[in-house]
Amino acid sequence: MISQFPLDSMPMVHLGVFLRFLNFLMDENTPHRLSSATLKLFITSLAAIKNSTPCEFNRKVKERKIKRTGHHFKATELRRMGLYDCLKAFKDVLPENLYKLYLLFQSGVYILSSPRFYRTHNGIAKVILREFVSHAQTVFGRQFIVYNVHSLIHMADECLSCDGPLDAFSAFKFENYLKTVRDILHSGYKPLQQLANKVRETRGQLTNPTRRVGQDEVRILNPHTVVGEEMAGRHFAKLETRGITLNLRDADCCFLTDVDEVVLLSNIIRTPTGDIFLAGHKFLDCRDFYDYPLPSSDLGIMEVSNREGQKRYWRLDNFAQKVYLIRGVDSHLCIPLLHSV
Repeated sequence: MISQFPLDSMPMVHLGVFLRFLNFLMDENTPHRLSSATLKLFITSLAAIKNSTPCEFNRKVKERKIKRTGHHFKATELRRMGLYDCLKAFKDVLPENLYKLYLLFQSGVYILSSPRFYRTHNGIAKVILREFVSHAQTVFGRQFIVYNVHSLIHMADECLSCDGPLDAFSAFKFENYLKTVRDILHSGYKPLQQLANKVRETRGQLTNPTRRVGQDEVRILNPHTVVGEEMAGRHFAKLETRGITLNLRDADCCFLTDVDEVVLLSNIIRTPTGDIFLAGHKFLDCRDFYDYPLPSSDLGIMEVSNREGQKRYWRLDNFAQKVYLIRGVDSHLCIPLLHSV
């Protein structure tokens, strides 16, 4: 049954379910706790992934925060770990049954977090999350199934009711603004009065407005010189559009085209006619990273390798989505980016 007020995905899904999953793996009193050697391997894997984290994420996991429990994590860290980082980090350390349990959570929540899939794959996500709750009870016992975990089975209906992905009705944007409020307060004495006075003084403008690139706007920055570039025009190293940033650094140079090609960006070109082209090299080999509970390529999540030597060019109109590329030795994990905080 859908509640009168939307279920908030931030405390429920990330702080509620995924944090609980982590704690059951790290708590000394649970039978599935990770050994010291396995925990060390998990930390090492997360530390390596940190170098692949796109600039859209303002928090990166610090190894010192991964102890025997996960209580030190912030909600944004848990969201990134649960949907992105742990796809690789858990695969390196978890036994198959626990990794498959995690995949049920990851794939179901990823679908409902996606503006593209939350409606088209809604029924699939509902089945997957029901399976997660059922299997979690089998694996961890009935003590794992608290209110937050049980409520996962209603999240697909909530997305349809609110007509948006999970972040459309989460508290992330309000939590992010709390720092602004805290910085305004000089002490704990009469905080509401202090805040009200500041709002009156600034006429409601508590922060200096920062110009963000709109959904249909494009900003190209950092002009540079490329020797031997075949296409005529000015060259740039950075592009901002649709709330994301593409640039030539390793963590921010991968994107998905409108025909599902995975490309590594090597240059941004504005031609004399004003058209913008993305130059780069596409990966020739793309395969599923997992096939349970559904083929990961159905969600755009793939293992890629064999980068093409020939440089190709794509119009900006062919750009579909930025990719979180977790780099490996011979192959890389490609996860289309859903979040910007």
